[in-house]
Amino acid sequence: MKDVTKKNLDAMHSMDHLGTYPVKKSDLGFHGNLFGGQLLKWIDSSAAAYAMQLCDTPRMVTVSIEKCFFEKPAREGSLIKIYGKPSSLGTTSVTLYLEARSHSVYTGQQWVVLKTHIQFASFNGASSLFSLNPVFIFLLNVPPPALSPLFIRYLGPTSTTLVNSASIFDLFDL
Repeated sequence: MKDVTKKNLDAMHSMDHLGTYPVKKSDLGFHGNLFGGQLLKWIDSSAAAYAMQLCDTPRMVTVSIEKCFFEKPAREGSLIKIYGKPSSLGTTSVTLYLEARSHSVYTGQQWVVLKTHIQFASFNGASSLFSLNPVFIFLLNVPPPALSPLFIRYLGPTSTTLVNSASIFDLFDL
């Protein structure tokens, strides 16, 4: 079991703490470990709230969750602590790096259970993309991305037709 060392303790403090969840008997799978689907649910909801907070909009939707490798099991009675930080920014989307760590309430030790990237896109509520808050882009010290011709198509009067003919990869800066 890999414990939190000085090196990865510094990395942990560079990320924001997004949430803590106790592992209960109802969260366990067949082998007495935390059920992976429950962990993904916690990660997605924590990351969505974080994306909304960073981008100053409640209209963020999950676009993709990168490959998830379950590195260590989590057992009943431990705490799952979720940490995250922004890793990239598109015109209409933000990608977050997330780690879920199991925290022993007896020793205070933590170890990584899962690492992944989750991408969120901003919508105006009518299935149309809209740009992220420029203040968020400024706070990340990332120059505002140039509007791609693809994105500009969505802003035009025929956006419904163009969105319906575009691929899902075109919609989210993938």
